[in-house]
Amino acid sequence: MTRQTKYVILFFMFVTFFTVFEMNVVLPLAPSIAKRYGIALADISLLNLGYSLMGLLAPVFGYYSDRYNIKWVLLLNLFIFCAGCAVMVWGTGIFVFVAARSLIGLSYYSIVGLTAAYTAGAVSPDKIGYVGGFYKLAFGIGIVTSPMLGAWITEYFDFTVIYVLLLGAGLLGAAGVLFLPPTEEKEEKITWPEAKSLLKERKVKVYMLITFALSVPAVFFYNYYSVHLEMLSFSQAEIGRMYTFVSAGSVAAAFLIILCGEKIGKLRLAIWGLVLCTLTAMPLAFGSKLILIITSFFFGIGYDTIWGLHFPLSSLIYKKGNSTFLTILSLSMAFTNVVANLTAPLVYHAGGFLWNMILCFAALLLTTLLYVKENHQDLR
Repeated sequence: MTRQTKYVILFFMFVTFFTVFEMNVVLPLAPSIAKRYGIALADISLLNLGYSLMGLLAPVFGYYSDRYNIKWVLLLNLFIFCAGCAVMVWGTGIFVFVAARSLIGLSYYSIVGLTAAYTAGAVSPDKIGYVGGFYKLAFGIGIVTSPMLGAWITEYFDFTVIYVLLLGAGLLGAAGVLFLPPTEEKEEKITWPEAKSLLKERKVKVYMLITFALSVPAVFFYNYYSVHLEMLSFSQAEIGRMYTFVSAGSVAAAFLIILCGEKIGKLRLAIWGLVLCTLTAMPLAFGSKLILIITSFFFGIGYDTIWGLHFPLSSLIYKKGNSTFLTILSLSMAFTNVVANLTAPLVYHAGGFLWNMILCFAALLLTTLLYVKENHQDLR
């Protein structure tokens, strides 16, 4: 592996870490945010809708990175992230919070697709899954550390200090773009009509559906697991430990991809991850404390194994229009979050956590079947 390739991996690990840190740090700080802006705790999730809604614009950045230069589009998105952090630090009021998170959401969903697209052009196809494992490791570290660091900073300093640090990380990331090696110049640039026509292709529609279904547990499980545990009389400390088991599964998934992805095969490992999280989804709605500990850990492994490999695998499907395609998948993620955040309260009130997990099970089963159907020839 060349020095330039190592730099690409370390750079995108850093960007993945601080963008995921920002995404996740807000969730456990909901009570503090509600108090700060004087709104009901039950309405706090509505403030984050702008974050997901702006993700629907990600394909625009994907198109321009295909059409012109992915490095400069990536740089623009990091500046948008920095702008969102700056607005959060120096602005006041509830509308400022919504505007800041909307800008950050726009950059996050675009960066997810652009990371996979740039990596596909900088790393050989046989190493793409291996590299995806390192990105998943950065993701897992961001998920694990953000609640603890966020709570500590808020308690001893101020909520805005988090965004001062994130602003610094964003500026450092923007400077790091300048040192990325140039990507291979594409002989044939994608046109706007061709970019729009991608949405009509069967392959794109199937992978949009896969991404949509795969994103369902991100809201229906992760956002409601703590409520379910509280109903089972778990203490706040015990609930925190249960989420730690899920997060530990995420970190374990990263090492699984790094160590076994190329030996087993990244596609085969992705499907194994899908099967594992599908099988462990329903037991999360039942069972004793021991069963919940075991299933939480293995669900985390399975779910983050497939997520760690989904975009790397998808980045190998198209050569022309690759960034556009991958940011279309980011659009699917964002759209799922919008729909799920609007419907999850209705589903939970109608049937409790059991209905949530039935929906997660159905979505994961559909994802597994579609993955196998679309890739059955490569599995032989």
